[in-house]
Amino acid sequence: SSIAVSATDQFRAVAKDSSGNTISRVAFAWASSASSAATISTSGLATGVLAGTTQITAASGGVTSNAVTLTVTPGPLATITVSPASPSITVNATQQFTATGKDSGGDTLSGLTFTWASSEGSVATINSSTGLATGLSLGATTITAASGALQGSTALTVTAGFVPTGSLNTGRFEHTATLLNNGSVLIAGGYVDSSLASTEL
Repeated sequence: SSIAVSATDQFRAVAKDSSGNTISRVAFAWASSASSAATISTSGLATGVLAGTTQITAASGGVTSNAVTLTVTPGPLATITVSPASPSITVNATQQFTATGKDSGGDTLSGLTFTWASSEGSVATINSSTGLATGLSLGATTITAASGALQGSTALTVTAGFVPTGSLNTGRFEHTATLLNNGSVLIAGGYVDSSLASTEL
């Protein structure tokens, strides 16, 4: 028999005497050799727990039945986790996201296809099929991976960082460099042949 995680299968046992005649009203004790894969109730109802295999038996009066193999396959998609969690990148930088889908038993499902989206396209864009995000402007956005009706998400923060903008108009040394709240850097003072009183942004 084969069932998926969280699915059930009803087992039945038949007792016979040494002549092969069926004996009615016999109570059976059911057992699963690997309860981590599937459990079985006192009535013979098996429930898939995790992907794997187990042997189902019924016993009565010191006699144990033949073992029946029950295979538990991964169940339907239950959760999606997006990695990395809450990363931060700079403007123009990229971040590769990945998604992992699991069933209700925690088994990872393979072969899933995810559709990616960014809640704030002005802050960061993301390739809908590959999950590669690119920072565009300062702010935060929610990155979402969806498969069917389910989705998982994480936050992406885009900071100013340092981006190539060209050379200073006046080359200098021993100057001060101050990072402003808007992400710009204020260059002040310093020396060339003598001290400078100029600033650049």
